[in-house]
Amino acid sequence: MNFITFDELLPGIKNWAATVQVIDKQKPQISKKGRRYLKLLLADNKANKIDALIYGSDIDFFRNHFQIYRRFVVSNARLQYADDDFTVERKTCTMIIDNSTVVEPLDEQQPPLLPPLYQFTPFKKLCHQIDTNSDLDVIGIVIHVNPQSTKGTTPIRDIVIADQSSMAIILTLWGEHTTDEGQIIAETIHTQPLVAALRVKATSYGTLTLSTKFASCILINPPIQEGPPLRQWAVENNEAIMKAITEKTYESPLELLPPPDAEDITHISAIVTAPQKKAFWIQGTAKLLDRSQKFWYHACPFYHKSIRSTPEYKITCLSCQSRNHVIARPRITVDFADWSGNITLDLYGKDAQQLLPYKISEIQQQESENNIPYRAIEECISENTIICFIKKAPYSFEPSATQKYTAIVAHKIRLADRSNKLTGAAGTSGAQKYTEGTNAEDEQEPMDIENEQDTATPSVTPNNRAQGSTKAKVDDWFLTSLKITESPPKKQRTAKSDDEEQSQ
Repeated sequence: MNFITFDELLPGIKNWAATVQVIDKQKPQISKKGRRYLKLLLADNKANKIDALIYGSDIDFFRNHFQIYRRFVVSNARLQYADDDFTVERKTCTMIIDNSTVVEPLDEQQPPLLPPLYQFTPFKKLCHQIDTNSDLDVIGIVIHVNPQSTKGTTPIRDIVIADQSSMAIILTLWGEHTTDEGQIIAETIHTQPLVAALRVKATSYGTLTLSTKFASCILINPPIQEGPPLRQWAVENNEAIMKAITEKTYESPLELLPPPDAEDITHISAIVTAPQKKAFWIQGTAKLLDRSQKFWYHACPFYHKSIRSTPEYKITCLSCQSRNHVIARPRITVDFADWSGNITLDLYGKDAQQLLPYKISEIQQQESENNIPYRAIEECISENTIICFIKKAPYSFEPSATQKYTAIVAHKIRLADRSNKLTGAAGTSGAQKYTEGTNAEDEQEPMDIENEQDTATPSVTPNNRAQGSTKAKVDDWFLTSLKITESPPKKQRTAKSDDEEQSQ
């Protein structure tokens, strides 16, 4: 038998054998033609990769083979040029394994380290892929596991993972990933297992989270080179990890999406013409779009979906299955402008509250008295520069010039503070670019309805950034701010039913 490597494999070759290591194993799926198949990704001793497929009843035939990380000798499997619909990696050919293929496991107590095959995305870079169709590979230490729940009839479980940047983020496991890998992780959480999540997506739900897809793969304690340094970091930073769990930093917009560097801010004119679905950082000033809008809506305290009910009654949210009283949640629509153009922007929750001079309970009282102080509200909104991370509104079907956008997170900067920066801090670093707006208490737990409605929302104080920003970079940032002028004529607010109002 001729032992060869994957780069020598071609359709039609005979009497060959190869030592393979299983580095990826997906859940069985159904093809477009209705055929059941299982996808594997195999690596050889030279770190070459090849896709392998097992079909139909052969999946059960090999149920005791091809365990993740283990090595096998595979002989004379069928080879064919890959169909793009079935490939995890674009390779010259695909290996078809059936019950006539010779498969022999290697007798090894521990599998060797996997070759350096993965390109893991650092958590600090995830914001650039939020709400796109990109498949992301991430690696982290599991520091917390939530109980299993359901979304409709689908089981889900949130786990919290952290990487060496000390950033913690929620990874939501769906379906079989919940009942399989999720259960193993829950049972071993006391060991803080290492997890590599392959082909997951970044979403703006809850500010920034990760979520599995059907084709995702969750590797638990994989034998990879990145593992030992990450485990050592977890041991040395156990106190910081416990603090992150206690303070729930994985739910904090300040931690997940802090203000960006100046070079990451995009002009509005470039956003409006951008063809791809993407989130952007923008900086500008806001004006109340019109006085006919309502500054709050009744919503589920957890899912934040608009619900036509009143706080006196408990209801069951059909989106998250929780049973609670609805709360009054802030919402405003503004005309947001920078020097290049303007857009219509919706802000929700804390992002909206920080721009209002009154608590929602006060605005409700003013509404009942038909005495809303619009001028004070307009002045409060327009007196600040705002840095927003935005995405196109999910229900926006208007032409590009009038499309609506939703703020994922908004950071407020007072204009007076910005002027002080210009006169007295030309050489400051990126850590000092942004200033705190208010010092109100944090929003209370959603179950406390009265506190939820009566609590002011704080402006944001960003985390310190790495030192060393140059004077030129800071000057560019301030010059961009100075270009903000009076916005073009206001657009009319797009009509939208309460059913469509939802925080992202």
